[in-house]
Formats: sequence, structure tokens, C-alpha cells
Amino acid sequence: MKILFMTVGTGIGEGSDERAKNLAHGLACSIKEHIPDKVIFFGSGESELTVIYIKFWLRDWNISEPENELIINHNIDDFSEYFNLISRYIAIFSKDTVLIDYTSGTKTMTMAAAIVSFLYHRELVFVHGERSGGIVKKGTEIAEIQVLYPAYDRYLFERSIQYFNRDQFRYALDTLDETISIPDKEDYSYIYKGYEAWDRLDHKGAYFYLSKISYEKIKDNQVFLHRLVGIKSVSEEKYILVLSSLLNNVERRIKGGLFDEAVARLYRSVELIVQILLLRNGVDDISQTINFDMIKSKIFDRETLAKWHYEAGLDNKLKIGLYKKCRLLQDLGEREAFIPINRFKNFIEKRHSSILAHGLEPVEGETAIKFFQNVKDYALSLDGFADSYMMSKFPELEI
Repeated sequence: MKILFMTVGTGIGEGSDERAKNLAHGLACSIKEHIPDKVIFFGSGESELTVIYIKFWLRDWNISEPENELIINHNIDDFSEYFNLISRYIAIFSKDTVLIDYTSGTKTMTMAAAIVSFLYHRELVFVHGERSGGIVKKGTEIAEIQVLYPAYDRYLFERSIQYFNRDQFRYALDTLDETISIPDKEDYSYIYKGYEAWDRLDHKGAYFYLSKISYEKIKDNQVFLHRLVGIKSVSEEKYILVLSSLLNNVERRIKGGLFDEAVARLYRSVELIVQILLLRNGVDDISQTINFDMIKSKIFDRETLAKWHYEAGLDNKLKIGLYKKCRLLQDLGEREAFIPINRFKNFIEKRHSSILAHGLEPVEGETAIKFFQNVKDYALSLDGFADSYMMSKFPELEI
């Protein structure tokens, strides 16, 4: 159903009957042009005469009078009242096609009508022509559509970029989806979906979207993801790339005040560093279990080897935690194997007592920041980490 909202003002005040008819003639032309199923007039107590003359012209033209209603508000200079009033009727007819005619009316009425059109993506219409005494001359009227929503689309688009730059990728995508006329909407949709996937550490999903577009700002990220998803076998390079992505993820969590999540990821980062050190010694622990056969030819002390054989049990698998992995590293010849544990001991204890681990205490921001800086500083000693860490930083988009 097509609904026409029409502001009709306060009449013409002191003036001739002819002027009143001329004003109504222009408004009737809008109804004639748009052929609405229903007209909602917004006016004051002095608007009734205008509405009567509008109906007069429709009858004169043998046009069936559409269903109509006059909504009266006596506070003609109260913007909030008119804005809320028109918005309320937008909600009532939310499933219908609504046109808003702001040809007539007080400045307050027309401003409220225009802003409602802007905010709710409704077409704004008006009648123009030759004017005399501020009124369009009868017979010169032209009814046209005034499109405001591209301006609102631009506002929403800029807002979506602001959300993106604050790492609020779902809000960015939802806001972009509200737009209608953004030329590069699909590209930005891919960008937002790609970084949302990456923020969930879904590197394949991120590459799927980001590989579809050409944009200088994300070129390093595209190269990084191409390298990461392209490595199919176990390798130190792959683990370093994942660690780089993970620590950037931690940095974003800290930036957003999500300290418990940041510390949970930092604990995983420490585990990953230990797994990288194990891999350097020919032991792949990414599945969280180590086959005893991986280490039996690498440990030459029989007593030590027997201890690990006993630890492996009947299934020959070493299901060990972070501390014992460092002990294993030491037995494999890594003299500084306990540096990750000793250096981060206090932070790890606070992680264990956090809500997202085994306790009930929230993590303080200072703890998360210091833990992050310590882990990052240690990771920088790993070959290749510094470059991959910089290449996996998320960009800031320009408005």
C-alpha cells in the first residue's frame, strides 16, 4: 500500500480565498501525481481549511478521494513533537511504501519531515513551479522526488568504518548492510567479513574474503594469509605465523578492555612458543600429545629416557602440561627451556585464578598489559616473528 504523508502548515493566515485555493491546488497536484492509497495530513488546528480545498480540487478533477486522516498538533514550533509524531506513523506503516511531501507547512514541520525521510530511508516529495507571494502559481506545479537517503547512506558508511577501526567488525557489517547506494559496498562487505573471521582466528575464512579484493591498505595482510593458509605441512614458519596472528588478537582484546580474554590467549601464546621450541627439536606437539617414539632417539640418558617412557604409559603418548613440556625441552638439550615458565610465572598464576580459567577473579588491565608485553618481547627473539607480527596487524581504514 502506498501512503503519502503531507505537512499542510497553518493555512494562509490573513489573505484571499484565491490564495488558499492556490496553496491547496499544489498539494492536490502531489496527490494526483503519486496516487496514494491513503494520505496522512500533519498540521495544526488551522490546517483544516487547506485540507478541505485539497479535496475540492480532487473532486474538480474527477479523482477519487483517497482514504485520509488529519493529525493535528497545536505546538507548531516544537520540533521534537513533530519529529516523534511523524516517526510514530512511519512505524505504523513500516511495511508500506511511504512518501513524505514537505511542500507546505511551517519550518518546524518541514524540517521534521525531511529528517524523518533522511533517517528512515523514505522518499521526500515536493511541488515546485512559478511562485507568487510565496505560493506556487496554479497550473505551473511540478511534483518531484527529493532523494535524501544517499546522504544518510554516506553517514552510515562512515559510521561502519569507525566501527571497523574500533575492531567492532559485526557492528561494521550490520551498519553497512543498512546502506542502499554505496558504490563499493560489496568490497567493504568482504573486508568486514574477512577481518571478522580473522578476529575469530579463522584464517582460511579471512583469506577467502580478503583475497577477493584489491586494496593497498590490506596488501600485507593478504600476503600474510596467503603464506599461512598455503602451508599444509607441520613447520616452524606456520607456528610463527599463527603466534603472530594470536598476539595481534591479544592486543586488540586489550584495546577493547577484554582483559580476561586477552590473558587466556596469552597463555595459549606461551604454549605455542614452547611448541615452537619443541618443533625445533623434532617434536611436534600441536595435537597436544607427543609420541614417545619422537623422543627416544633424542634423549641419551637412560634414566631420563625411562622416566619419559613411564610417563607415556601403555598408549605410548605423552599427555603433559606446560611445565612438563619445558622439562622435556630441557632433557632434549634446551638449556633455557624454563625461561617461558619462569618469566611468566606470576602472570600464569593470575590466569589460572581468572574466571575464564579455574577461578572467579577478573583480570586487571595492568596484568594483561604487562603479560602481553613480556610475551611479545620473548616472541621477538624467535626468527621471523617480528616481520610476521607487523604483517598481521589489522589496518585502519580511511573515511
